Amino acid sequence: MAKIGKILRSVEELITKDEIMLVWTFFKFIGRVLLVAHWFACFYWIIAEYELYNDEDSDTGYEKRPWPIFRDSNMFSDESVQFQYTASLYWAVQTMCTVGYGDFPPITTKERIYATFCMLMSAGIYASTIENVEKLLKKHNVLAEEFRENMLYVNQFMKMHNFPIDLMGQVRQFLQHQWEQKKQVKIEQSEVFSLLNWDLQEKVTIYMNGVIIHSIGALNLFTQSADPQCSEFVRRITFHAKIVNFALDEYIFHEKDVGNSMYYILSGRVAAIHKKTHTYLDDLLRDEYFGEIGFFTDQPRCATMKSRDFIELFELNSDVFLDVAWHFEEVMKIYHNIRGQLRNDYDYSSINIRCYVCRGFGHIAINCIDFADKKQGNLIQLYNTVYRSNTNRKGQEIASTLRIRQVSLPKPFELST
Repeated sequence: MAKIGKILRSVEELITKDEIMLVWTFFKFIGRVLLVAHWFACFYWIIAEYELYNDEDSDTGYEKRPWPIFRDSNMFSDESVQFQYTASLYWAVQTMCTVGYGDFPPITTKERIYATFCMLMSAGIYASTIENVEKLLKKHNVLAEEFRENMLYVNQFMKMHNFPIDLMGQVRQFLQHQWEQKKQVKIEQSEVFSLLNWDLQEKVTIYMNGVIIHSIGALNLFTQSADPQCSEFVRRITFHAKIVNFALDEYIFHEKDVGNSMYYILSGRVAAIHKKTHTYLDDLLRDEYFGEIGFFTDQPRCATMKSRDFIELFELNSDVFLDVAWHFEEVMKIYHNIRGQLRNDYDYSSINIRCYVCRGFGHIAINCIDFADKKQGNLIQLYNTVYRSNTNRKGQEIASTLRIRQVSLPKPFELST
């Protein structure tokens, strides 16, 4: 039983959604009922066997018969053990469910006492299960009520200050997204940290941010180095990263901007656009990163990055990076080697850069041999296609309107066909 309980708790720790938890609670309830019913049935059968060999009950006048084999005054003592167990289990379940068909009624005093005990125990089991389900539903309803209340106050605030309609829509979309995230992740990182002491906060930060930093290919020369200085540097730099959020269709940075931050996508999609040639390059998805050239060289951005939906990014700033790296000679040496290769030799192999056009390594999209043939100017082509489609549709609507009006006009003023 202790092992089963441990397994059940381990499974519950893996469940993150309320809906799945409700289903899991239901199956736990069924399992608990069957387990208790099994033991009720076993003791039920034992009492029946004991009562079978006693004398006639002075209170009832009935011949002593075990409940599993008592029905319509017929004796089933010669039936198999499986049959008798099934009958006992049947009685236990119907007693726990308060059905009480009466086909196996308790007759003697011992039988009635035992039946009363089973009914009281069953009531406790039901009460415990209902309480757990109520807690889950109440928690969900509290979050939903809090969200509705916040939305009401935000709407009042925006109307009071005469927000433009499009801005009001963006605010509502962002809050709706935050609500959806809250339903999936019940507790924020800051709330977890508030429950921990400083030592555990440090260990959790090193682990969580360290996993991300080791996933950024542009930092492989630091994270995969066997030098103790690099290991200590990576450990320290985990404390200087931060999480940033962007709403739908927000610009992260523009082409030609001078930036010194690198970003790793934790959730959402980011579109890479080359504005100079009116080219949409590609969508970057979760676990991809961008901004590494500006991070190492402080040169203007090569492309514009724009959120395609609500996104969460892991940001690492080169100024902070260098503040920490300054204390490690080996780290600074690696950094300046990378910087020299990028600025002087245009060699991108050291940071594992990947082209947005062909997805090959070692070059950027605007220098790709497939750029002109496959991508360049595709936004203009897309715009023209959409424009022509809209124009044709509007032309058809206008023509349809004219035809309708033509029917209703007097004859001298009818439009010529």
